[in-house]
Amino acid sequence: IPNGDDYILGVINLRGEIIPILDLKQVFGIGYSDIMPSTRIIVVVHEDKRAGILVDTVRQVVKIQFDKVSKATDDLSLNYSSLIESVSQADETLILNLNLSVLINFEQEVI
Repeated sequence: IPNGDDYILGVINLRGEIIPILDLKQVFGIGYSDIMPSTRIIVVVHEDKRAGILVDTVRQVVKIQFDKVSKATDDLSLNYSSLIESVSQADETLILNLNLSVLINFEQEVI
């Protein structure tokens, strides 16, 4: 997008709605995402706003039990603690849950 930040890769038209695509690697300051055959876009919704998040791959979709969700501590992600809302556990895997309100509004400030 001309004059946009690097973390906004572009937009897609999803069923007539224009949705910005975000590169989380850029949001977190860890480089650029490479577009590969396994690359996917996860469309997230918060309130009435939508955004697409570019991910390297999707391995599986899991249901997370509410009692397995813990509030993220500020020291968890240092500079980006506002982007991490909680931590979950599915089987033996720890999952960082993004704060969609902050992430989508982070993106909206630029568009």
